[in-house]
Amino acid sequence: MLKLDGILDELHSKVEETRDNVYQPALRHFLEEITISCFSTSGWDNQLMWAHYANSYSGICVEYDFTRINEFNGFIFPVEYTKIRPSVSLQDLGIAGFNYGDTENPIISCETNISRVFSYLLSKNTCWQYEEEWRIINIGTANTPLFIDLPYVRSITLGINLDDQCRRLILEVCKERHINCYQLIIDKESFQLHREEISVDDLAFDADEEVEFVKLLIEHINSLLPLMQKNAKIITNGFEEGRLESTTYKKVLELATDALCDSYFLKTSLNRICQNSDEDFSKIELPENIKETVSGIDDMVRQYEQSVGDLQLAIPGLVKKLLLQPQMAVGFKKQLNNIQELITKINEITWNPWLVGQKSEAEAKDGE
Repeated sequence: MLKLDGILDELHSKVEETRDNVYQPALRHFLEEITISCFSTSGWDNQLMWAHYANSYSGICVEYDFTRINEFNGFIFPVEYTKIRPSVSLQDLGIAGFNYGDTENPIISCETNISRVFSYLLSKNTCWQYEEEWRIINIGTANTPLFIDLPYVRSITLGINLDDQCRRLILEVCKERHINCYQLIIDKESFQLHREEISVDDLAFDADEEVEFVKLLIEHINSLLPLMQKNAKIITNGFEEGRLESTTYKKVLELATDALCDSYFLKTSLNRICQNSDEDFSKIELPENIKETVSGIDDMVRQYEQSVGDLQLAIPGLVKKLLLQPQMAVGFKKQLNNIQELITKINEITWNPWLVGQKSEAEAKDGE
């Protein structure tokens, strides 16, 4: 009995050690692998959603058609709103107890109560009930979010305070993809929300605004190039040492996609400026060396087109050599297809003759 205090202290220490070194890291790792995608069935006219999730009407509301989705995107469930905070016990997580002193098998396992775990992930305070939230739950790699494919967009509603350039870009995409687009309107008398259908053709041309947009795109493209060169060097060094830096390669593909998106909108915007200008093109206040920039864009697109083809051919060999995991290979193929689609779209657009230094027929006749 005289030794009881010492034994209890030792037991308490063992419990804390197991908790800190086994249970908590395991639980933390489990939660790090969870990706939750959140949706609302409340509709585009929920004012609190606009205030809380769209930066006070500065964002957009995307409406998806889930009835057309046939592929598995994760476990989808409605959120349960409750005043009682849910909890998950050790038994719910499959831990019946601990083998103290057994460093190889410290945990005594039991059957996991997955319904309790899902209840924990799907519960929210009743004060958020207005959201009418549903969640898609996926489990993947720790600290790596899983992005799901939801291609069937039924409509997009633009917030009242949405940036004008963002509005134009979204309207252009909606026109191309045949997506209904609406402008949100707040009733001045009743505070109710309404919306009116809108298209890119409804927007008035603003030369100064377009020029500023062109400058922004060029600046962003120029900021991406050094990042791509840095990551490409890491990949090259990895190849020389017999390994594939797959995470870095994925980053390069993401940067390339961003650069090509910018290039697509740069091309359309520059053409729009030329088409809507009644002045001499040389008097348009575009950035200096704009023609060199246009030439550089063409060179970049050609280089990406060649690289995409080479990488698509190389993927099966990389998987066979165990340098690339099959799951990662599927993601690579999807990204490469997106890049190829962007390249095709860019190539389908012809530069205005002035932008590539070509003379129009009228200018050629004047020269003669």
